[in-house]
This record gives sequence, structure tokens and C-alpha cells, in this order.
Amino acid sequence: MYLINRTTSSTIDFQIPKERWTSAIPDMLGLRRFGCLVFIHSDEGKLNPREKRGIFTGYPEGVKGFRVWLLEDQRCMISRNVVFKEKVMYKDVIAQEKSGMSSNPFDLSTDECAC
Repeated sequence: MYLINRTTSSTIDFQIPKERWTSAIPDMLGLRRFGCLVFIHSDEGKLNPREKRGIFTGYPEGVKGFRVWLLEDQRCMISRNVVFKEKVMYKDVIAQEKSGMSSNPFDLSTDECAC
């Protein structure tokens, strides 16, 4: 419903439902780029890594948080402790690995947004 209320609808002459309901333009700052790399905070023990790499896949319904596909675990997880790397898309990382380029797309020194 979060995304549906912030996109145009043909049934109300291509207006935004939230704007029509509240008479104010809805805030789009909470929207993130689908398919970008994310890092989830993990607290699974003292000696295990504290971050898990994943791909942002969307917003779960009825829950505050983000749905992320974990690359190492091959499963989907919902978390609120997420750092987005929106300029690095997963498809670009795969293309770099296939071509043999050695840049590190997981460097958090730039483009970091903790939510």
C-alpha cells in the first residue's frame, strides 16, 4: 500500500491518491532503489560477522522495514537496520565479476545511508 498510495492511478485521472486525500504532495524520501546492494546488521554471536550483504527487493506489507535477499544465506529477510549502497546495483557487480575487474563495490566510504 505504501507504493500504491504514492503512484498515479488511472481511476482518479492519473492523480496521486495520497495527494488527493491530504491535499499535500507525498514525501518520496523513504523510497529506495530496487536491486541495489545493502548491508544488514547481524547480531548472531560474538565471533560471526556483524554485517550481511544483500539485495534490496522491496517493502514488506504490514511491517516497518525493508525486504532483502541475503547473498550468502540465499534467503529473504526483513530488517530495519539496513545501510543502502544505492549507486551500486547487483547486476553491475555480477558484470564486473564476469569481466574480471577488481574494484571493490562493497566499500562503504561513499554513498552511505543508514536507515
